[in-house]
Amino acid sequence: MEFEKLLNRVGSFGRYQKRLLWLFFLPTATISPWLCTTTLFMVSAPNHYCLVASQLNISARDYSSLPFESDSCTPKEESSNASAKQTAVCEYWIYDTSNYDETAVTQKVESEEEMQPRRMKEFLFNSKLRIICVLITIACVANEVAYTGLQLNVTNFHGNEFVNFFLFSIIEIPSFIIGWFLMESRFGRRWSISICLLFAGISLALCACVPSNHIILTTTLATIGKLFVTASYMIISLQAAELYPTKIRNQGLSISATCVSVIAIFLPFLIYFGKYGKWIPLVIMSSFCTFAGIVSSFLPETRNEKLIESVEQIQLFQSQQQFWSLAKERKNQDNEATEGSEQTFHKIRKLSDKRASLVSIRLNIHSN
Repeated sequence: MEFEKLLNRVGSFGRYQKRLLWLFFLPTATISPWLCTTTLFMVSAPNHYCLVASQLNISARDYSSLPFESDSCTPKEESSNASAKQTAVCEYWIYDTSNYDETAVTQKVESEEEMQPRRMKEFLFNSKLRIICVLITIACVANEVAYTGLQLNVTNFHGNEFVNFFLFSIIEIPSFIIGWFLMESRFGRRWSISICLLFAGISLALCACVPSNHIILTTTLATIGKLFVTASYMIISLQAAELYPTKIRNQGLSISATCVSVIAIFLPFLIYFGKYGKWIPLVIMSSFCTFAGIVSSFLPETRNEKLIESVEQIQLFQSQQQFWSLAKERKNQDNEATEGSEQTFHKIRKLSDKRASLVSIRLNIHSN
């Protein structure tokens, strides 16, 4: 039946559609622009003025008369030679508080220690970070190929395709439970991912070897493979976020996600090969899982480890672990947390002392 005829039969714009329009879509469309456009004000960059070293000693009253500009980021300071000018280093930014007390831009940390560069070149020139990124991407791609591939390949299995789809869907509930207990055990993240991917690869390889007329055995092996792939997918998503340094975590996750999305484009073609042989997609998915299960064992373990804050910490992170070691026990965590909190407090206090003069200047400007 054509879709247009179907709409005429069920009613293209009946009582239900009218209620949905007036009671849901119209109020939502009215409120959502207010919520979306507030971001423009949150990230607004007020007019500002760059202070150089020679201006840090002038009185707070003189700051209120500074010429605020929208692009005052390259200040010029007179040198000893009147005929020559040299570019001065911008020490601080003073923002105009006429329209905003503060925004996300004015709250950025001016300290050079806190503003470390977050550039993509770190993934090219830092060997440890580059290896971790490649290993995580391989594991994510293998999980995507097997997870989505099995879901799309449900029509190539013998038996009722609706029952197969139901089994592939319901198996995710025990998969999450098994994955949770595995990654929180002594196996940690690293060995849990490796074990799950290897078991998934073995299950799919056996499924490819079983004759197609053994419906129950084929479906059982494929469902077992889906169980381990789902558990692995959950764990690698967590470990990827724990392995990338905080300052470039979004960039690292974006690289892996982009590679996964590119590979996912070709998955329908992989399933199409099943027309020439039911075993072809299963063998390819099994190969991906087996290879990723081996290489993922070389990832650093992150269970009960402190999060990596900077790129420099990666150099020492993996060197402190042995390949055949298990995850750390959960002990002395309270003491480590207390020690880390004290270090963070002293660091913040040091930064606050350094910016105390700037804060008082801003408050005086706002009060004036």
